[in-house]
Amino acid sequence: MKYKLIATGILAGSLLSYSSSAFANTHKFPDVPNWASPSVNYLVEKGALHGKPDGTFAPAETIDRGSAAKIMAIMLGLDINLNAKPSFQDAQNHWAAPYIAAVEKAGVIKGDGNGNFLPTGLINRASMASMVA
Repeated sequence: MKYKLIATGILAGSLLSYSSSAFANTHKFPDVPNWASPSVNYLVEKGALHGKPDGTFAPAETIDRGSAAKIMAIMLGLDINLNAKPSFQDAQNHWAAPYIAAVEKAGVIKGDGNGNFLPTGLINRASMASMVA
């Protein structure tokens, strides 16, 4: 429960913060609106997100659940065991398996109730709320 509260706070603060930081001007993505730059740049600096090879960020793209697990694991500062496997059958060999395992172990995420995490499923607000609720 403690990690769920921390995760919710970190995600809300990181994704919705309008305050400037030391990282605010580190990266310049031409397709990121000014109001979102501090938050995006903070997450990029922390290694939770990255830009595209062409120098853009593509803020309108959706994010999958595996990527969301990676973001949460990094932002929470969880220990990542690169050999760890989550209990979810469909995430055992997914590229994000170590991150999914870390946030699962911390009690931050849950699956679909049928033993699956659906790591390639796209995230929307309801899904993100379910992952941290």
